[in-house]
Amino acid sequence: MKRKILALTFILAIFLTAMTAPQPSFLTKANIFPFEPNNPIIIIESPTNSTYNVTSLTLNVTIKTMKTLFEGTDPAQNTTRVVTYSVDGESPRVITETRYNYNTSLGSNVTFIGSAVLPELTDGPHNITVHAEYDYNPYDIHRESESSVYFTINTTPPFPTTLVIASVAAIAAVSVGLLVFFRKRRR
Repeated sequence: MKRKILALTFILAIFLTAMTAPQPSFLTKANIFPFEPNNPIIIIESPTNSTYNVTSLTLNVTIKTMKTLFEGTDPAQNTTRVVTYSVDGESPRVITETRYNYNTSLGSNVTFIGSAVLPELTDGPHNITVHAEYDYNPYDIHRESESSVYFTINTTPPFPTTLVIASVAAIAAVSVGLLVFFRKRRR
């Protein structure tokens, strides 16, 4: 009897130690274990961090997650996706889903592709923040991510430097030509 109690105590101690031990960093940081959904990865395809000479732009976004056991065979049944964007800190607007790639094997990429026509933008610096929230129902698991891009609108036409230089050069050439002509004529 004492051996049974000692063996059960030993097994219980090992079990409790395993349950309270920290997980290896490669499992906890990347959420690669198929039972745990990872945070969505947001890729803002356009606009990019640059300057544009138009006031109308289209936002193109790709969001990737990993297929988990929580999604089942149909992600529309078990996963609620809300993808929004905000221009210059204004109230968020929903991004329209244009394509959704879904593979049923565990660990494969689940890709949301969406776009939105941005409101007319004024000259100056701007930023867009994309926010993705995924709720895995009915498991009460919530994952979200956010990504931003900064860009400038400059519709002011550039100064016509080439035209000015060409005009000054033409005037100088004509002036030199007239000066030479009148000097030769005086002689």
